[in-house]
Amino acid sequence: MIEITIPNIVPPTTTHQSKKIVKAGKFTKLADSDALNKAKDFWTQLLIPFKTQSPIECPVSLVIEIAWPYRASEPKKNQTARMKHTSKPDCSNMAKTIEDRLVELGFIKDDAQVCELIVRKFWDKTGYTNIRIIERQSA
Repeated sequence: MIEITIPNIVPPTTTHQSKKIVKAGKFTKLADSDALNKAKDFWTQLLIPFKTQSPIECPVSLVIEIAWPYRASEPKKNQTARMKHTSKPDCSNMAKTIEDRLVELGFIKDDAQVCELIVRKFWDKTGYTNIRIIERQSA
């Protein structure tokens, strides 16, 4: 199992869905937006120090927990325990952005190996991210 905990951060809200239309000659195509490139760089820089082994090649469970600091508008009486984050970004889009970084950095060989995915997002006193990659034996 690989467990990555990154405390005291404010995770980006931009996900892999942030694309822009680019003209390539007489054709147009979708390309990553500047905000998406910044989000990718953010995750890459945070994950690089945790890379210690060759890519996992077996099926894996991926558990991602992301917390953003409470909004300034949140009443202080509500800021006693973490609360479920029900606004954007979507859990599935956050997971895809992080999965892509895990593959790019060589934590796992391919995101198709993820046979179980659990994504949780919260508001909390401080922002943090916790990622667990759990090896599963092939059946």
